Amino acid sequence: MTKKTITVKMGCVDKPNKNGFIIPKKVMEQAIKDKFDDDKIVLGMLGNSVDGKIRLAKVTHQIKPIPYIDGDTIVGEILLVGDPDINPDIGIVEAMGEIVCAPCGYGTVKDRGDGVMEVQPGYELISFNIVAPDIGTEESDKIVDKFLKNRSKKYE
Repeated sequence: MTKKTITVKMGCVDKPNKNGFIIPKKVMEQAIKDKFDDDKIVLGMLGNSVDGKIRLAKVTHQIKPIPYIDGDTIVGEILLVGDPDINPDIGIVEAMGEIVCAPCGYGTVKDRGDGVMEVQPGYELISFNIVAPDIGTEESDKIVDKFLKNRSKKYE
């Protein structure tokens, strides 16, 4: 079973993300405060589901302690949990060179008029999920190769 804690970038505030959304720092600070407390276990997974729910069978990590914002970067620690033989996503995450997460949540947005949608107060954070590169890129090819090599070594 994998148990490994890693400090990761979990997204950004006050600047547009790759999807053209901007989450103001005050909105994210409140969302983090509402989601996390000392006793709450927050789980995440590789990728996102269509409905935004965390699938227990797909869980790859636990987020603890509470993430913080450093400048315009959200920083946190994830504890990789699980067995790659049960959940292959764990093996994929272990094969990634750099692990980056993104906030997963829902709420209302407002068009700023410049092509950027701004997340409004009341945003509900579900988790910070691990982001993987798109299949067919050089980066994803390296991850897949490493993942397959790790698996074949295990069964030699």
